[in-house]
Amino acid sequence: MVDDPRVFLSWNRINLDRQGREELADEELRSWRRKHEIEAESANRGVETGEQLVAYIITSFAYERSRNSAPEPLSASIPAPIEEGMFKRLTARRQPGRGGSIEKAVSFSLRHRIRIEIRAALHEGPATASRLAEILREELSTVDYHLKEMYKDGSIDIVKTVKVGNLDQHYYSVVTLPYFTDEELGAMSRADRQTLCAVTVQAAIAEAMASLWAGKMVDDPRVFLGWNRVNLDKQGRGALADEEAESWSRKLEIEAKSATRRTKTREPEITYVITSLSYERSRNAAPTPLSKSHLTVNRN
Repeated sequence: MVDDPRVFLSWNRINLDRQGREELADEELRSWRRKHEIEAESANRGVETGEQLVAYIITSFAYERSRNSAPEPLSASIPAPIEEGMFKRLTARRQPGRGGSIEKAVSFSLRHRIRIEIRAALHEGPATASRLAEILREELSTVDYHLKEMYKDGSIDIVKTVKVGNLDQHYYSVVTLPYFTDEELGAMSRADRQTLCAVTVQAAIAEAMASLWAGKMVDDPRVFLGWNRVNLDKQGRGALADEEAESWSRKLEIEAKSATRRTKTREPEITYVITSLSYERSRNAAPTPLSKSHLTVNRN
């Protein structure tokens, strides 16, 4: 991901009415078909030019979020998580015991359900251990333990500390990220780009797993969960990146139109998560097909 100037890694939480939900599903389907058309166009050009095709992974999710409500707003005195040098701060706090890599930090936070639920809850804003225990309906001691481990690992940050009696009450936060253009991404250091990719992937997976556990995907007739491996030439890679950006803009327009309609209809809003990822696959070759002798059938 880090060396691809057109890598696309985005997720967001949007609020929609029923019409907006239908429009989102239609847009997901349209864009998914277009991405496969881009692959076919690359294959046709490859026959003529002989250009080596590269394997990319495309992923697109649209599903109802695990919870629809946000926590109580905090004081404006709490600094925003987005700030200069946030990558350096997270990297500097990474402990040797965790292996010192951002990749291992991502894996650490996604290996336990409570850590995933904490991460998803913190996407709504900073919160204390006691507030998170209420949200997750878990014992405070359990939540506090996982928060301390995630902080040590650099998966989350502390944005404010308040003295309550003789105790320090910490407000924890995830690193929230703005949208970066291709030019802004290219101007980052390689280490910062890798951290950006890791934080985005971590957040997207946490939201998806939280909704999966909550049963929000299975009951939605228009849920969209798609991933595939596509082989592209250089021109196709550019076309895929352009399609990702255009489709993302359309989804945000769908949310804006939904908000406008709700001012008139007063229809309740529902929170959905949209995720779009496109990046070069870890390996370009397909696995060797297995022979029939390797396949077994359980006849019990």
